Parts: sequence; C-alpha cells; structure tokens
Amino acid sequence: MGYWERSLCSGSSGGGGGGGGRSRSTWQRGPSGRSTWPCTLSALAFSGTWYTKATICDRNQTAEKIPMKVFPMTVTALEGGDLEAQITFSRKGQCHMKKILMHKTDEPRKYTAFKGKKVIYILEIPVKDHYIFYCEGQRHGKSHRKGKLVGRDRGENPQAMEEFKKFVKSKGFREENIFVPEQMDQCVAGSD
Repeated sequence: MGYWERSLCSGSSGGGGGGGGRSRSTWQRGPSGRSTWPCTLSALAFSGTWYTKATICDRNQTAEKIPMKVFPMTVTALEGGDLEAQITFSRKGQCHMKKILMHKTDEPRKYTAFKGKKVIYILEIPVKDHYIFYCEGQRHGKSHRKGKLVGRDRGENPQAMEEFKKFVKSKGFREENIFVPEQMDQCVAGSD
C-alpha cells in the first residue's frame, strides 16, 4: 500500500483549533509518498485529555505485552509549537508515568521524539474530537510502526472506528490486529 493522507482545509482559510469548520474531505493517496498537508492546526488543538479508543502495531505482540487497560493521556502545548504527552501505564502491578517531549518539525503535525529516533504524526479524521497518533521509528534495530485512535471522551464512536480501519488498511496493517483496550480513569497499583 502507498502512503495515504487526508486532504485538509479544502476551500477553507486554515485549520481550526478544536474541530469546528472541518472540511468534509476523504482519505487520498499522497502523490509522492510524503506528507504534504496544506494547513496547520494549532498545537493548542491537541492540548488536553485524550482517551485511546484503539491501537494497531506492526510488532509481534504477545498477550502479556498488550496493555489490556489504558489510562487517559494528557497533552500540553509548549512554547514554540512542541508538545508534551504524559502517559500512564501499569506494568507488573506498578503504576508508571512517562512524559514524552514531541519536537515540532517544519512539516505540520509531524513531531520527533526520543532524540529523533521516532517520528510522530497527528492525523485529523473527519470525526469531531478524534485524531490518529501515528508513530514510526526504530526499536532494537528494527523498524516499528504504531497507530492510536484517540478521542476527547472515552465513549465508543463507530464512525471514528471506521476511519481508523481505513487508516489501518492504507498503512498495510492487518485489520484483525486492531486492539480495543479497556478504558480506566486512573492507575491503581496492584490492579493488573
């Protein structure tokens, strides 16, 4: 499959902050295989609390490695357009919090993290308050890709899931590997 991207801001003067005024465009194949997004959404649009609705990964994940429960992610817009994502996860009965600094690049909604080892794209979909966080990078010398469907609330959204399935297919992932985790408000030690 080729690289797919969504044509944004068709016929508009720019990207809105929180989702109002989004165009009704569809997923389109990028002509050069590179992202050529025509508008920039403010980093402020991504600030706040996000809930993971579904994930996809190209690594071979065993049942023990897949997080059965997920916790809200907090994204903060920093000066200069960078973002900081605070994630919480539970491992072996212990709660852990990790902050990921996402450095803005010259390309809209493209960020680097982990000293440039990972590239993170924030992709808008035509469903209000939902985005796809897509990460590419190297892990132990091997290529690694991961996508997350995130939304402003924890509720199921069939339309957002359909858009995520289109994204999954466009990237060559297998749809049957989509994982829908259990949403939790907060991490409590020993609750694995």
